[in-house]
Amino acid sequence: MSNDDDRDAWIDRCSIELRAFRPSLSPDEAEQLAADIWCDSSHMVPEDAAEREVASWRSLGIRD
Repeated sequence: MSNDDDRDAWIDRCSIELRAFRPSLSPDEAEQLAADIWCDSSHMVPEDAAEREVASWRSLGIRD
């Protein structure tokens, strides 16, 4: 598997997790957000990175 394949798989998994937490995100929005998160948190597993992002939303009062 190439680095691009690894990155794409990570983004796919993260975007699925983000949509599970926040169903109002469109698939495109979730994918873009996951790509942004990957830039900062690629060292984490996608599920943990998504959970951390959702926790930050909740701390800001953002709910779905």
